[in-house]
This record gives sequence, C-alpha cells and structure tokens, in this order.
Amino acid sequence: MKDRSIEDGSAARFDVRVRGKPTPAVTWYKGGEEITDEQFPHIKVFQEENLYSILITEGKFEDAGQYKVVAKNDFGEVSSTSNLFVEGAYNKNSFCFI
Repeated sequence: MKDRSIEDGSAARFDVRVRGKPTPAVTWYKGGEEITDEQFPHIKVFQEENLYSILITEGKFEDAGQYKVVAKNDFGEVSSTSNLFVEGAYNKNSFCFI
C-alpha cells in the first residue's frame, strides 16, 4: 500500500491484491483496531475478486494515522501498512503533521 494525503472531507482509498490457496482471510486495521461497520461506519470494506479495498468516504482529522491489512491462511500471513495524512483547517481536538 502507498501512503495517502487528502484534504479534510475528501475520500481516500487503499487497495491490495491478495492471492493464495486456500483463499486468505483479509482483515483491515486502523491504529491497531479492526475496521468494522460498528467502529468505523464511514469506512467501507469491499472485495472484487483478488482486489481488497477500503474506502474512507469523508476523511476527517480523526482518520489520519496508520492503516494495516493482514492476509492470513493455513500457511501463514502477510501484511502491509500505510499512512493517511489529512490536511486542512486546524481542528482543536486533533492534529496532523503536514
């Protein structure tokens, strides 16, 4: 995955291609916390064949940070990490480095 930089309120997408037999289970994390609909309702997780993606629909300062994807099957696991930087007006409850 590659680092991404977006403006506050913009969308961001992370993509990875995963192949393996048996088909690996793919899990996404934000700052060590698994991305689920309940925890991150504005982050959509989806798959199209061997392309696994997350889409952050309206990135906010709270979305800045490290994202990780883990693919795991009976033979092992691989992972990739990337950072999201959110630029824009200062928010007193969060910060980012530009």
